[in-house]
Amino acid sequence: MMRTYINGRFLTQSLTGVQRYAIEIVKALDSLISFDENINKRFKFIILAPRDADRDLNLKNISIKRIGRFQGHLWEQLELPLHSRGAILVNLCNMAPILKRKQTVTIHDVAVFAMPGAFSFSFRAWYKFVFRVLAHNRSEIVTVTEFSRSEIKKVLAAADKRLSVIPAGCEHVSEITSDHRIVSELGLTSGKYILTVASLNERKNFRGFLAAIRQPNIAGYQTVVVGTVNEKVFGSRGFEMPENVLQIAEVSDAKLKALYSNAAVFVYPSFYEGFGLPPLEAMACGVPVVVSDIPPHQEICGEAAMYCDPHDIKDIADKIEKVLLSDRTRMELVAKGKERAGLFSWDNSAQMLVELITERFSP
Repeated sequence: MMRTYINGRFLTQSLTGVQRYAIEIVKALDSLISFDENINKRFKFIILAPRDADRDLNLKNISIKRIGRFQGHLWEQLELPLHSRGAILVNLCNMAPILKRKQTVTIHDVAVFAMPGAFSFSFRAWYKFVFRVLAHNRSEIVTVTEFSRSEIKKVLAAADKRLSVIPAGCEHVSEITSDHRIVSELGLTSGKYILTVASLNERKNFRGFLAAIRQPNIAGYQTVVVGTVNEKVFGSRGFEMPENVLQIAEVSDAKLKALYSNAAVFVYPSFYEGFGLPPLEAMACGVPVVVSDIPPHQEICGEAAMYCDPHDIKDIADKIEKVLLSDRTRMELVAKGKERAGLFSWDNSAQMLVELITERFSP
């Protein structure tokens, strides 16, 4: 039996797309163990987590073992490799212990190289260093799109044979029961507001988004922004919110699904992405989507989204308006979006992870 540990630091972190990826793959893996006797016989999966980990995933087959005295990077770099020695370690959230060799690490993107100005100095310096080490210490590197795979190969000079793609899924959205009360609580009208869900930083083109919704053709629509500025990651950047913008720091999954489902359009005009999970979640909720015309969005959204030039404020506003004013366009995007979202499955991603571990680490 192959003892395989999972880096559980994500159980202590705020929820972003990266942590969602880890949570849903682990839950899908746990479910897979219940139905696949071969996996149950060949593997023993255990999450190693810091002692302050408090997120409950309601797992049936994968146990959680809390270890160590440290937290954060110290725990990950010093204590995690010690407690996982001799076994395989699966890291799902960009970081991994640089002293560990027998491991997989999911690097979602290399934005710290592509857009260094979008991050604080300490964050980008640390991530650049760790990424370079991981690319050359025999760690198996996983990423989420073919675009990110090509970026990692180019920026980190990582070998093709150690680069695999395991995409995100989106069926977690269908398992959530919407809490529609948030719509009235916030004074919103269903089908009459613009929505975006993203960290408020330069990489997400948040300034461009705010400038677009100030354009006369859509300035009358109320806009909801779900996201905050993480100063440790992105540095201190203030954004002046227009009067028609309602910003929410964090909401429950039930309330977020309701915000998705009742929006007139979801907008995601980012400059750079590894995957971009929110547009996929929006499509799964039956919302027409406007995204920036960049390779990862093209790869994920296909023909199911309206594309805009992220560098052209007027084009962003025009594409939003086109969706808002055309029932036919909206209906076509909703139908195509639901079909497209159905192609991305956490169950498939978990199966791909098991196959990768089997191929790379079987005796």
